[in-house]
Amino acid sequence: MNSQTEQLIDVGNIVFFIAAKSQSVIPGLVCEKIVRTSIDGTSKINYVLEIRVKEGMKRVEVDPLKSELFPSAEKVQEHLVTSAVSHIKKIVQAAVEGSSAWKKDQDPPETSQKEINDTLNNAADDTGTVVDLGDGTVARLKM
Repeated sequence: MNSQTEQLIDVGNIVFFIAAKSQSVIPGLVCEKIVRTSIDGTSKINYVLEIRVKEGMKRVEVDPLKSELFPSAEKVQEHLVTSAVSHIKKIVQAAVEGSSAWKKDQDPPETSQKEINDTLNNAADDTGTVVDLGDGTVARLKM
C-alpha cells in the first residue's frame, strides 16, 4: 500500500482486502487507524476493521504491509484483473516454451543445384549409383 492509498483510508470509510487463504474480496469498515511512531522517526499504520462473519460482526487488526487495502471496489477489481492477466501470460509463455520440444531442429542448410550436380557427376562410378533424395541429401546405391 502506498502513501497515496493511506491518505484515502480514514476512519469510517469502507475498504476492501483480499483474504489470504480463500483469495476472496472482503469489505470492512475502518473503525480505528493506529499510527505507531518509533524513536527513529519511522511510522507504521495499522487499521482495525469491522468485517462480517457468520456469527455477526468481528473486529480484526490489519497490517497493510501484509494485506493490501483498497479504498474502492474498482481498485480491488483493477488489481485482481492485472494479477490474473499477468498470471495467464506466464502460463501461456510456459506452454509456448514447452511446445518447442516438438519443433523441428533448424532446417538443414540449403544446397545449391550446382553443388548437387557436381556431387552426382563426380560420384557416378562402378561402385554404385548416386541418388538425390531431394532435400539436399545424396545417397549412393550399390547393386
